[in-house]
Amino acid sequence: MTTGSFDQTDLDDLSDELYRAAAAMAMVASDALSHLAPGLNLSEFRALTLIHERGTQRLMDVADALDVTPTTATRLADSLGAAGLVERVRVSRDRREVHLAISAPGRALVEAVNGERRRHLAAALGGVPRPTLAGAITTLQALSGTSRAAWVASA
Repeated sequence: MTTGSFDQTDLDDLSDELYRAAAAMAMVASDALSHLAPGLNLSEFRALTLIHERGTQRLMDVADALDVTPTTATRLADSLGAAGLVERVRVSRDRREVHLAISAPGRALVEAVNGERRRHLAAALGGVPRPTLAGAITTLQALSGTSRAAWVASA
């Protein structure tokens, strides 16, 4: 099967390399977390990053975005709240509706971990020619714009 100018072997190779790169970046994040926030795990950091990127979120929206149960999202919120990284906010008269907002220490942690990721990538990609990097950026932008839609459509 041919897609665009790539055949299935090209796409399989790309998929394998993207998987390896994602795993490597998860390890970089995990290492940064172990130094910057020893008690925080990747699931908690993922929730924190979501709130950092999207702003104040309903607890149910966090659960949906992370594809976890409301109970799991509540545990994540409890853990992040106990660490002072998020705050529970009531924005309506409905006492059952809980929103999560990132705190200043939470924002600083996300930015510090992302800084570690960027430094790691800069070191790893330092010798890659600019045209190759530009092609990689274009490819990743195309993938990030379509990957969620493609995944949902295939489910």
